[in-house]
Parts: sequence; C-alpha cells; structure tokens
Amino acid sequence: MTFQIAIVLFLLVASVVVFALELLEVDLVGLLIIGILIATGILPPDQAFSGFANSAVVMIGGLFVISGGLYHSGIPDRIGRKIYEYSGRSEGRLLVFVMAAEVAVSAFMNNVAATAMFLPGVTALAKKARVNVSKLLIPLAYASMLGGTCTLIGTSTNIAVNGLLQAYKIKPFGFFEYTPIGLAISVGGIIFVFVTAKYILPNHPEEEFASRDYITEVVILPSSTLIDKPLSQSGLEKLDLLPVGILREGQQIPTYLPQIFVQAHDILLVQGKAEDVLKIKTLQGLEIREDVREQPARKATSVIEVEIAPRSFFIGKTLKQTNFRQRYGLSVIAIYRKREEVREKIGLLPLRFGDVLLIQGPQSRIDQMRLDENFLFLNDIDYKIYHHGKALTALSIFGTVVLLGGIGLLPIAPLAFLGALAMVVSRTLPLKDAYGSMEWSLLMLIAGMTSLGLAMERTGTADFLAREIIALNQTPSPLFLLAVFFLLTVLLTQPLSNAAAALVVLPIAVRVATAQGVNPRSYAMTVSIAASCSFMTPLEPACALVYNPGKYRVLDFLRAGTGLTLVVFVIAMVLIPLLWPL
Repeated sequence: MTFQIAIVLFLLVASVVVFALELLEVDLVGLLIIGILIATGILPPDQAFSGFANSAVVMIGGLFVISGGLYHSGIPDRIGRKIYEYSGRSEGRLLVFVMAAEVAVSAFMNNVAATAMFLPGVTALAKKARVNVSKLLIPLAYASMLGGTCTLIGTSTNIAVNGLLQAYKIKPFGFFEYTPIGLAISVGGIIFVFVTAKYILPNHPEEEFASRDYITEVVILPSSTLIDKPLSQSGLEKLDLLPVGILREGQQIPTYLPQIFVQAHDILLVQGKAEDVLKIKTLQGLEIREDVREQPARKATSVIEVEIAPRSFFIGKTLKQTNFRQRYGLSVIAIYRKREEVREKIGLLPLRFGDVLLIQGPQSRIDQMRLDENFLFLNDIDYKIYHHGKALTALSIFGTVVLLGGIGLLPIAPLAFLGALAMVVSRTLPLKDAYGSMEWSLLMLIAGMTSLGLAMERTGTADFLAREIIALNQTPSPLFLLAVFFLLTVLLTQPLSNAAAALVVLPIAVRVATAQGVNPRSYAMTVSIAASCSFMTPLEPACALVYNPGKYRVLDFLRAGTGLTLVVFVIAMVLIPLLWPL
C-alpha cells in the first residue's frame, strides 16, 4: 500500500464516518475532499475541480429547475387530486392508489419534492376516508423511493451513478433503461405493502393525528364566477374547504337553504386546514377578507399559528377591541376553537384560552411578536400558491425533455439544461425560485465524491480494494459479488445519503467487475438500485418528511422496511443478470 493509497482510503473512511455521524454538512465534506486532494498533490487542481464540470452536476441542477417549474404550476397537485377522487373509502384501495400515484410522479420528480407534494393531500384524504394516517404515510415515502428507480431522472442517485460511469468511459444508462427493473420493483413493493400492511404498518391512536380546522372569512368579489350560483357550486370542496355560513349586510344566512345564491360582497365563513385555507388565494374572484381589508397583507411573506396563552390580555376581548392589526402590524386570517363551530365574524369573536390564530405578515413583525407573552407560538406554515396559468407551458417543456431523452436524440445533461432555461425564460418558474429549487449541498457532494472517485482510479486505490474483496473468496462468482455489493450499499445508505453511498461503493464495484472480466454496468445498476433502498430508518429525507406527521418511531421503519428491502433484493438479483448479462 502506497502513501497516496493510504490518504485516499483515509478520505473514504473518514467521509463515511462524518456522513454517518453528521459531524459536518455534506457539501462541506465534498469541498474538503477536493481541498485535501489538491493539498496532498494526489490530484492537480484542474482534475480535482473536474467534478464541478461533470455532466451529472449539470443534469441534476437542470432537473431540479424543471421539477420546480412543474411544482410551481400545480401540475402534480392536480394529478394527485384527480387520483384521490377514484380511490374510494377502502383502506386497501386507498393504499394502492396513493402508492401508485406517488410512484408515477416520483419517476420524473425528486423523491422529497414528490413526497412533500402529496403529504397534505394524503393526510386530508385519510381523514375523509376515516383511515388512520399512520397507515398511509410510510407507504407514501416508500413509493417515492420505488418510483425513483423507474427512470434515469427519477432520483439524483441514478444521475450521479450515470455521471461516474461516463467518467470511467463506460456506456451510461439510457433514459428508460431503468424502467423494466424499476417497474418490477415498484409493483413488487406495492404488492408487498398491500398484503402485509396489517402486520408491518403501525396503527397509532387516532387522536395523535388531530388537526386544526380553522374558520376564515372569504369575500365574494364582483368578478367572481360564483355570483348568482348556489353555494354548492363554489368548488371549495375540491380544496378540502367547507362553507359553514354566509354573512350578507351584517346578517347571517343559513347555508343549507337551496334557494340561497351567492351575491357580490357576500362573506363566506369557510372551514379547513391551515394549508387549505391559504389555497383560497389561488381562486379567481375570491379573497380572504383580511387580504381585501389591508392591501399590504398581500405582500406577507410568512404565516404562523399562535395560541392564546393561559393569562393572555386577549382573553374575553375581540380582535377589533384590541386593535390587533394596528398593535402588531399583522393580520389574523383564520381562527380555530377546539370542539366548537365558529359561525360569526372573526373580529367580533371574544377570544378564549386555547384559541389558535392563523396570522400572516412580514417576518420581521412576526419575530417582534415572538417576545409577547400573550401568545404561545406553534408552527410556521409553509404554503405554496400554484400558478396554474403556466401549467401547459411547464408540461410542454417537461414532455419535450422526456421525449427527446427517451429517443436518445440528445444526451440528458444538455436537455436538462435547455429545459431549465426554458422554464425560466418562459416565466414558468421565476429566476429566484429556480435558484431556490436547487439542492446545492447535493451538487457539492457529487462534485467532491466524483473527484474522490477519480483519485481512487489514479492512485490505484480501486484496484487495491478490488483485490482485497476478491481475496475474501478465492473463486467468487459474479452473482455472489453482485449480492455483496447490493448488501454493502444498502448498509451504507442507511446512515449516508443515497447518492453518497452509491458514489462510495461504485468505484470499487466497477474495478471488481473489470478485474473479473464481467459487465461493469450490471454492477453499477446493482449499486444504483440498492442505494434507493433506505427503507429501514427514517434518515432518508422522504422518510424524515413523514416521520413527525405520522408520529412514527424508528422501529416502525425497521419493521416495515426490512421486508421491503428483501423483496427488492430478490427482484434485483433475478432481473439484473437477465437485463444486463454478467
């Protein structure tokens, strides 16, 4: 073992330990690797920085922007809602529909973005169908990972593996080359979860998932298409909002009377979750009353939930009496009162201890309010206003990229770049949101690990590790080593990110394949599929996203994920040698 090999092995082991223990941010680790390789003279600067010019970095960055354009225009949200309409109230059917929908979307979208997009809808759907949400959120996260195995752009791991193959002068995978094994894994995974759901999915007490239903006031503008139509045709139900009252010229009108038609300037009392209340802002001709009363509220950048404290000055007083808006420079757009329906104007309702207010306004004002002992601060609400007018443009750009990539007319990297550029130039995704859609830490990680992979090749480290692995078994069969690399990657991908685990194992797997004279693409596909199997812990970002909403425990993921990992392992060991002969 030479000094350079020792340095590279140290970097490899140290990066795994740092990733696992989360001692440093992953992007900083990637940059440190590049710096150490330059400082020790293992790689000259031009080669050490070559990871930033890797086509995988360009490809992932472009796809982040394209996914952001689709999400910004509300296309996945529309698809999800349509699918939900056909799922019915059966828990089994609901499980299959949710997982199938998530697989379909995640095949073309970042796993975390796809999970985040479906999360509010699945939670609301579980309540409607009277299904415990803990039965749906783990399958939702798992489906996002399964769907990511179906196409080249389904997950950043696939793209990172492809980029490293190009660096090794090995034929990269095609856009839909993942599809046969990805579909088999997805179908097998859905069937497994459906059949074993009763045994592997937790059934936590329903009260743990209680969610607040706010009451807000909605103004019918003169431009509204609802004027002179029954309230039943308002379309609010599609947003999971329930009209509970009408205020007209200071008088309350029952909503159940069939002869009641909506008129301009009516105020609707609407009930729904915080995220759904905020979607009213997307409906033409309807406005949240506070947005109409105070124009600056339209520029609000933050929304937060606050609870009236036990000895609050506001108890027994109305918002109007306390001049809340003038006092804080913030607007109360909705109110929640436990075990009681509110059917009067928010501003005229005497407040009680435990009432929860949904407040919007400038972040600076909210920060000042945090010092006020009259309130208990609960949650910041992250909400998204979709721009449906750009949906057709976003879909056209996305479809063109998929079509041209699928037929191989252009490589994916330039296609992703051109698609991202089209999203920004067409104003489908504002430039600021395009930058915000990037996962910069992942790009830095891939650049750093690509340089480490290059160093493993140049110093002979990959050859050294390949000889050591082969020496473990004097006559190892290619299929046996295929299983070894699958299990090694699965083991590393629990504490590491998927892409990091794949980029650590892939150089070793490629060198072993070369030493044995077998097809390195079969080993690369094994590593890529195995890296998507982070089912057994909540450390995978998609699993972490559902961890709190589902009130899960770590053992919940271990119980559900172990069996699913074995299913994927069996399918991979059967299909990979058939589709990519050893």
